[in-house]
Amino acid sequence: LLSGAIQVPDAASNLEIEIDLNKRTLKLSSKIQAPKDVKQTRAAMNFVLGQFKNTDDSSLLVRFNWPGRIAATQGVLVDYLEEEKRPQLVPEGFKGLPVSAEIIRIIDLGAGIKSNKKLNELFGEEVINFYRNSLQIIRNWQPKAPKVKKHSVVSNDEQNIDPITTPIDSQVAKSWPFKLTIFNNN
Repeated sequence: LLSGAIQVPDAASNLEIEIDLNKRTLKLSSKIQAPKDVKQTRAAMNFVLGQFKNTDDSSLLVRFNWPGRIAATQGVLVDYLEEEKRPQLVPEGFKGLPVSAEIIRIIDLGAGIKSNKKLNELFGEEVINFYRNSLQIIRNWQPKAPKVKKHSVVSNDEQNIDPITTPIDSQVAKSWPFKLTIFNNN
């Protein structure tokens, strides 16, 4: 069993590679984090599967990894591009969000594994095809920037505040989604 990874600059994840000489298979995969800022399982799955809406590659598998000891669920990716079939990938009775998703392709090397030249050619072709059909398409989930809470009413005096010289009202500071630290170099 040989395994490794190719790190592609600016790609959503590494391209994981595993060659099993006993089974004569090549496994290529990429793993991305599922969204954490959604409330429904369906929305998290839509984020991952929606990125493949234009694919017709029936050799790609999708695997959703669930929290704790809940077993991963997987299937042929193109079978779950229709939203009606996606609930089949959710563990029975589970209401939470998936932890991550993996896009996988398993290639049967067959007799190609006996010849170094043929193995190298097959390996190169399959890595490029997997990258083209999956890794270059997907993007990682990124949380949204925090939003500023709305204040009730801004008085005429507050409209003309100089933010550099005017002390900050504690009510205004509480509405900010970040911590403000002011350093005085005097």
